[in-house]
Amino acid sequence: MLLAGCGAAPALPIPSSIPIVGQVTDMINWLRDHTLACDGPAIGDNSKLQWTCQHDDDFGAAAPDKTVYRVVVVAGLSGLGEVRAVVDQSADKKPDITRAKGFLSDTIGAAGILGADATKISKWVADHLKNGGSTTFAPVKLTLTPFGKITRLTLTFAG
Repeated sequence: MLLAGCGAAPALPIPSSIPIVGQVTDMINWLRDHTLACDGPAIGDNSKLQWTCQHDDDFGAAAPDKTVYRVVVVAGLSGLGEVRAVVDQSADKKPDITRAKGFLSDTIGAAGILGADATKISKWVADHLKNGGSTTFAPVKLTLTPFGKITRLTLTFAG
């Protein structure tokens, strides 16, 4: 399901059976505060809960580009498991690295749930955006694909 526009969907309750509920709620709220509309939770892979958040940016009616920013937040009984972020510029004439950096580094990498490491993570993403890579800022493992029409950043939380 594609969501369009800048408005955020109404908040849906997070089941109280998930420990660290605040961390999951904080991530969803962070994404909503950054113009993504979020749906969920739904049952995803391995019976984990997942929320899908998305923002389509068409840069005005006259512009031919349409960049899609998408995040899937995955949580299990032990709390937040993964944040999978994608910048999809496949409909754009030419991918723009500043759009990928703005979202993956400045929005996802700087998320408040990352605590004191948010600044380091944001900088690492910006520094490695062109070629991708992986690293760990315990307890978070980052995997970044090289910049292109579709660029992905996955944050995996040790549980």
